[in-house]
Amino acid sequence: MRGTPPDDTSKNAHRVGRAPIADGLLPHVPRERVPAAEPVVRTPLGPLTFAAALDGRPLPGVPDTLWRLPSGARIARWAGPDADLELLLTAYLPEPTGFSRVVAEAWAAVWHLRAHRTVRRPAPAARLADPPPGTESGYGGGQYLAALEITGAGHDLVLAGEDAEAICRRAADGTGVPARWAGESAAVEEHRHGWGEEYRWDRHALRWTLPDLLPGEHLLLPAATAWLPAGPDDDASALWAADLRLEVILAAAEGPGLRG
Repeated sequence: MRGTPPDDTSKNAHRVGRAPIADGLLPHVPRERVPAAEPVVRTPLGPLTFAAALDGRPLPGVPDTLWRLPSGARIARWAGPDADLELLLTAYLPEPTGFSRVVAEAWAAVWHLRAHRTVRRPAPAARLADPPPGTESGYGGGQYLAALEITGAGHDLVLAGEDAEAICRRAADGTGVPARWAGESAAVEEHRHGWGEEYRWDRHALRWTLPDLLPGEHLLLPAATAWLPAGPDDDASALWAADLRLEVILAAAEGPGLRG
């Protein structure tokens, strides 16, 4: 990771946490059904869109069902005979840092896929759908972190999520992905795994191709974005803000009134 706040050098070491999950995302939180629409995040560089493909087939852009939570978060659901997919989108407040600039806004996502039958190579993705001319993307990742640093229209934006190594660590920890995926760790370390994060520079996108899900298994995959006006200095405010743990995203969507 480029740049480290002077008061905290260990964030990556704490990326794996425990977030209890029931049959769906945040089932205890009240929700209001709203008209179904494509889930997007509005950014200064255009809409950030979210997608997924199962068995090589893209899901429709508009979900079957869309709910709004009291926190303002949204949960979209696509239901099918092979699998159910939920997508959570929520705004959040980044932790303060010692960097010179302050993030203007930040949003996070969680894909939650539950398999009824074997699902081959599930592939979630997030991308800027209509960036301004001249927008550029660069590598911003690090250990346990996949990240694109995107610059355009006078703003710096980071799109981030987990890399394959972080996903294997969560498998070993029993958090949100099948425990058997922990057996992929050696292949990941030797760069012969054939799955994981993909940087799609020309589309300003991150895409993950994941191992197969067996019937009854589920996975949770988090991602986040943060942005701020471009400045003369080169700090890592947006990058640090977008490096989020799964339980932090769920807590933001839950809202302070429902936390135990």
